[in-house]
Amino acid sequence: MTTGRGIAQLITEGRILTFTDPAFAFLGPVTFHSLPLPVWMWLATAVLVTVLMRCTALGLIIKAVGINHQAWRVAG
Repeated sequence: MTTGRGIAQLITEGRILTFTDPAFAFLGPVTFHSLPLPVWMWLATAVLVTVLMRCTALGLIIKAVGINHQAWRVAG
């Protein structure tokens, strides 16, 4: 977290950025089946990442990174 904040401060030259663009304003109040749009966006991202990790070779490679050779051998 500290490293990420430091990199962000380097990129933005220490300025605090706020999103006041009206194009983003519609994201907050929109609801679908009583859930706000950001929740649906999060759920869609979670499903996409789950499918990526479980059903693709990239997901297997990502899971295989580690020190437990027996576990990644059994995984695929």
